[in-house]
Amino acid sequence: MKRANYHTHTFRCKHAGGTEKGFIEEALSVGMEALGFSDHVPQPYEKDFVSGIRMDMEQLPEYVDTLLRLREEYKDRIQILIGFEVEYVPEMFDLLMKKLEPYPVDYLILGQHFLEWGDEKRGRYCSGKSGDEKRLARYVDQILEGLGTGKFAFLAHPDIIHFTGDVHIYEEHMSRLCEGCKKLGMPLEINRLGVYEKRHYPREDFWRIAARTGNEVIIGYDAHLPGVLSDEETYQQCRRWAEEREIQVNEQFRICC
Repeated sequence: MKRANYHTHTFRCKHAGGTEKGFIEEALSVGMEALGFSDHVPQPYEKDFVSGIRMDMEQLPEYVDTLLRLREEYKDRIQILIGFEVEYVPEMFDLLMKKLEPYPVDYLILGQHFLEWGDEKRGRYCSGKSGDEKRLARYVDQILEGLGTGKFAFLAHPDIIHFTGDVHIYEEHMSRLCEGCKKLGMPLEINRLGVYEKRHYPREDFWRIAARTGNEVIIGYDAHLPGVLSDEETYQQCRRWAEEREIQVNEQFRICC
């Protein structure tokens, strides 16, 4: 069983359930040594917009306080880390970092679901099918720019972009992504949720590129319910999927704080 997971959501994102304590107890039940919470970060939107897929900025203090309290309660049994899954939005990023600055945030992961403005208000959703090369290029550019800030611990579901165009075009741009991540020492995540729900990712040709490039690879549960953390069957499926493609998974990956 995996000994740590750093891709965990809470009910605040409006599409997950359970309690933080429930996630922690589930992690303990399968012998996990570290559990990182990485709920969707609240973006500093204009006041008239309320996101339907991430916590509100007003919930930020309570999120952090809850995890600090549980970290103390469970300090002798499991390491609890406080993180966020972040969309890199160039126009908002500096302000977001200032909003997070007062809080003891252990890590950030980059999960780019939207392009350009990076939110459901003005951005374009990456999982929508498209053969537009400019859209694919923008996805890679935006991710590499975000990772270049040095603020992120790993790249979640790097193959979420659903490009349906020419395979050679896909390989050209995703090779840029994999090579950029290797240069930065940035791990790529095989996403358990994608495997479990049979989404369009993990994507075969992306991971062929990653294997050839020699990227560091981890498995992330992308847990939206506590019971997911004891889903040994899908986790092993992810491992077999990687082994069959000669992808070396770093099962000792740790975020140090």
